[in-house]
Amino acid sequence: MRPLSRGYVNIQSADPAAPPLMNPNFLSDAADVASMLSLFKFERKVLNQPALAPFLEREVSPGAELTDEAELLDFVRATGSTCYLLRNGRRPASRSASLLCGRLTSDWGPKPVGRRRERPEAGTKCAARPAQTLAAPRLPPALFPRLQGADLIVTLGDMGDSAGLDELQEIAPVLGVRGRDDADDMRTRRSELVLSGEGYRIGCVFDAAAVGLATSVEPFIEAEHAQDVCRRLFGGPVDILLHGNTHRSGEARFGSSGSALNPGSAVLPADGAKPTFLRLKVTSEGCFGQIIWVA
Repeated sequence: MRPLSRGYVNIQSADPAAPPLMNPNFLSDAADVASMLSLFKFERKVLNQPALAPFLEREVSPGAELTDEAELLDFVRATGSTCYLLRNGRRPASRSASLLCGRLTSDWGPKPVGRRRERPEAGTKCAARPAQTLAAPRLPPALFPRLQGADLIVTLGDMGDSAGLDELQEIAPVLGVRGRDDADDMRTRRSELVLSGEGYRIGCVFDAAAVGLATSVEPFIEAEHAQDVCRRLFGGPVDILLHGNTHRSGEARFGSSGSALNPGSAVLPADGAKPTFLRLKVTSEGCFGQIIWVA
């Protein structure tokens, strides 16, 4: 529904009447590949239900004998097509690329985190939403204006039912990882998630200690073999590790030059903590993050 793969449109001739060169670059993002394969397997599962047996004879294409994921992906690439759904949402007409002023750890004002080269002027914004339990109140109204302009909203578990995800998706596409208290939802079905863009890799988990990335999360202490775990979970090292569970914001070093960031919680902050979320900006010049206080 909301792919992460990005294509391009290029000029291929000095002739203004010549058509542009367009490459949609479908399924170039690993998250899109995983989503498509998961959807394909889910469709098979539905069609194989006993209730549908009287109406179905056999799977014609690609055939029930095809189960290898690489071959299934080849089939999807060869036969898949796109469709478009027009809808109205709350996305603003103007999307400023400047960082919002917020709070990171205990300091006021913008503060770059992770790998830095120089302060960027434009790029992709990714808002990481903190945890919410099934019994928690709905998202605070003060949160929504602060999320405007995000290109992607990432949740880090314990979102409860899907109502909160639906509210967030009115602003931007939503992806996330599953926590302890999450309803079944395709957007947050994964236990780990890796995002990539502008040469950076961002790994997302609910509980960094539970998966072996940390020996402690309050404060965050990187586990001795954390980079081996990164290779197992994310297919390689990450520049930014996003993790939740504690409902308290925090920043720590991760790996040789990266950061581990906890957005805290805008709904149920831990005792003594402020309601917060993380705004992360990713550009070719660097990754810049802010923990923003939801007043």
